[in-house]
Amino acid sequence: MCGIAGVYYLDGRRPEADSLRRVGDAMRHRGPDDEGVFVHDAFGMVHRRLSIIDLNTGRQPIFNETGSVGTILNGEIYNYRELREDLEARGHVFSTNSDTEVLVHLFEEAGNLDFLDDVNGMFAFVIYDLQSRTLWLARDRTGKKPIYYYNDGRQFAFASELQALKQFPGLQLSVSPKALDAFLRYNYVPSPLSIYREVRKLPAAHVLKLEGGQISINRYWRMPAPKPDGRLSDGAFQEAFHEHLARAVGERMMSDVPLGAFLSGGLDSTAIATLMSDRSGPAISTFSVGFGNRSFDESDQASEVARALQTDHHVEMQETIDVNDIDKILWHFGEPFGDSSAIPTYYLCKMARKGVTVALSGDGADEVLAGYNRYVASRFAARWARLPGPLRMRQPFRWIAALPEGTGYYGDSFTKKLKLLSRFVDRLEENPENVMPIVIDDGARSSMYSASFRQAVADDDCRDPVLDVVRHYAGLGLVERMLWTDLETYLTDNIHVKVDRMSMAHSLEVRCPFLDVRLLEFLSTVPLHLKIRGNETKRLLRAFVGQRFQHVAKRSKHGFEAPVGDWIKSELREHIDDLFAGSWAAEHFERSRLLAMLDAHRTHSQDMSKPIWAMFVLLHWGESQGNTVAVGQV
Repeated sequence: MCGIAGVYYLDGRRPEADSLRRVGDAMRHRGPDDEGVFVHDAFGMVHRRLSIIDLNTGRQPIFNETGSVGTILNGEIYNYRELREDLEARGHVFSTNSDTEVLVHLFEEAGNLDFLDDVNGMFAFVIYDLQSRTLWLARDRTGKKPIYYYNDGRQFAFASELQALKQFPGLQLSVSPKALDAFLRYNYVPSPLSIYREVRKLPAAHVLKLEGGQISINRYWRMPAPKPDGRLSDGAFQEAFHEHLARAVGERMMSDVPLGAFLSGGLDSTAIATLMSDRSGPAISTFSVGFGNRSFDESDQASEVARALQTDHHVEMQETIDVNDIDKILWHFGEPFGDSSAIPTYYLCKMARKGVTVALSGDGADEVLAGYNRYVASRFAARWARLPGPLRMRQPFRWIAALPEGTGYYGDSFTKKLKLLSRFVDRLEENPENVMPIVIDDGARSSMYSASFRQAVADDDCRDPVLDVVRHYAGLGLVERMLWTDLETYLTDNIHVKVDRMSMAHSLEVRCPFLDVRLLEFLSTVPLHLKIRGNETKRLLRAFVGQRFQHVAKRSKHGFEAPVGDWIKSELREHIDDLFAGSWAAEHFERSRLLAMLDAHRTHSQDMSKPIWAMFVLLHWGESQGNTVAVGQV
């Protein structure tokens, strides 16, 4: 895994190598092993390398035989060996054993990036054609690896992270009202938005071309629409799923450095660890993290699976939270990011990096195999909506909302699940497009804003990217609409952002077999009943895991979370109070609304942990900006 960045001065200036190195230094954590800088006329790029493949000759940038095409890559090309064999048969000469080098030769063959149809990997890469002075950027199909870019007509700059991008001189930045509003709705800033009006994220599965000062952006892949293959039996689907997943795991085990796996004891990680053990024996290293609060701790289950697989298992317990760690964690995102599971992910990656440089993860299984409880809730909501109006009484939901918060409420609590179900049904009845998790409802957000900021949000005509995706899949059934939307939004802009930043904070590469492109396209042909039926989620995966671990296959979904609800009342209380009373809060929000939210949570009258955490993250980010940026006025 690596970090990439560059600048193209559209006014003809020549980039300075020292400036590029400063940008590279800002993302040294992504690639501590090496640095490569290249400048050609008005274009310059920098690469920070975390050495995984071809440790001796894989330094970047890498060029073709004539030096006319250069590339830098963040990520891995899993099928590079077969691509290389084909290219060598066509007469191409390679100078390294790196997976990166196939990109320049593939570009030579195509003259563009149409070759991406043949590439299987996770990546964000740059191709620069020295003869035409054309720049290409590309991002992998599900957005595992990030690219931020800035364009003001004088310079086009890009980087793997916002903190690095901001090191380029001359950037003029202002806060995007619509992005801030979207963050408080979804808990993340959805692509292509960033928290800055002038910065965009290249969406997953897209290519950006900069030629003659003009930018064009095009999509090269989309998850195929669901089309069940009626020729296969349920057993044949199960067998094919096993084969696809085993192959994907095997391809992601290629490495010239120590490799291991995250292991929570749940379905996803148990499947990955099992297939890794089947391939390489019991010597694999596995890692899990737990909290002192038993409602959040799966370390016992993970250890049980590890003993059965005879892995070299490592467990660390995080009894409390250090405010200084919160500051470090939030800094790595560069913009507000509200998923509190970033905290255990940070500690897990920190621990794993002590023993390995690459770790396999079960990320993506929930989005492609229907693993979230809200998919079950959506089926209930659909049945509820079909009832005649007089039968859809609200009393049961008012009763559920009034249930008290017992011990362990903020963890694996049945009461919490009931309340989340009632809110989901309410939101779907209010608007059928509310298929995604919402942290703070539209009306509640508006009432929290100061008058001036409320107007700034109203005046910002930027579209909601998540709703655009929801509407694109309007023709699908409710569960499949949620699955396909999750794959393009929640997975890309929440799960991948969390894992990329927290793993890269410790120079750890994380690979996700469930997101292999051939597996994804196969799963689009699988009937929905093999993913979810009744209350049973991820049925294909449960059947596979159940062959070895029946007790794991029977377990219900347990999220990878932190006890934030408790921390708001204890360890983080003072820090939160200071931010809620700070100048950034006063400028953008109604203080009385913020205090009411805190009071409701701390007196146990209402679970406000998610909106409070989102506000805390936003205010933490806002205060960290000082006077460097202001809220943009349209």
